[in-house]
Amino acid sequence: MILIDTNIISTFAKIERLRLLVRLFGKRELYLSTNVLTEVMNAKVLGFDFVDKILDMVEGKELGVVSPDWKEIIYMLRLPNSLGSGERDSIAICKHRGGVLLSNDIKVTNFCGRNNIGYIDLNGVLRALWSYDVLTKDEVRELIEIMEEKDNLTVVSKDGIFLDDE
Repeated sequence: MILIDTNIISTFAKIERLRLLVRLFGKRELYLSTNVLTEVMNAKVLGFDFVDKILDMVEGKELGVVSPDWKEIIYMLRLPNSLGSGERDSIAICKHRGGVLLSNDIKVTNFCGRNNIGYIDLNGVLRALWSYDVLTKDEVRELIEIMEEKDNLTVVSKDGIFLDDE
C-alpha cells in the first residue's frame, strides 16, 4: 500500500503527469487518505483546476481512497500538530498497515524516518522513474524542469537522483 501526500499528488497533477505514478507503482497500490482527498477538494473550492485530474483518477479507480480505522485515529491524535491532517492520517495508516508514504515535506519524511515508517520523497520518486525504466534520465531531467516551472518548487540534490547504483 502506497499513500500519496497532498504535495506529491498536486505536483504530478499540475504538470499533467499523474499516470507516471500509476506506471511506477501500479494502480492497485496507490491511495489517498480521506484527509488528503479533503485537502485536494479544498484546493478545488479555491479554483485550482489541476484537482480535476486527481478526481478523474479516483473515479476511474486508478487511485484508491482509504480511511483510517479506530486504532489509526487514536494514533493520529497523538501525532504532532505541526503535521497537517492529511499527513497525520497517511502516517497513521502507513504505520499500522505497513504502507509507504510518498511525501515531499521534510517534516513528514523526518518523522517517518525516526518512527520506522516507510516513505519515499520526491527525489526518490524521480530516481525510481528512471531506475525502473518508466522514463529515461533525460526525460526525468525534463520532468524536473517542468515541475520547477509549473509548480514553483526547487528539486534539491538533483545530482543524487541520477547516480548509478554500483
